[in-house]
Amino acid sequence: MDFPIKFRDKKHEILISLWWPSQILTKQFRSLLKTFELTELQFNVLMAIKYASNFLT
Repeated sequence: MDFPIKFRDKKHEILISLWWPSQILTKQFRSLLKTFELTELQFNVLMAIKYASNFLT
């Protein structure tokens, strides 16, 4: 994987190796939400409603 930065040490490399993909996935997820004109908060509320089943009154 090509990272746009140099690593200070092995710990830094591991941290960036976990952080960088999460940033890419977040960007893609937000782009997907835009196609449905949803914010992350609205998506979370819809997911909570969907999986709450009959627990909501």
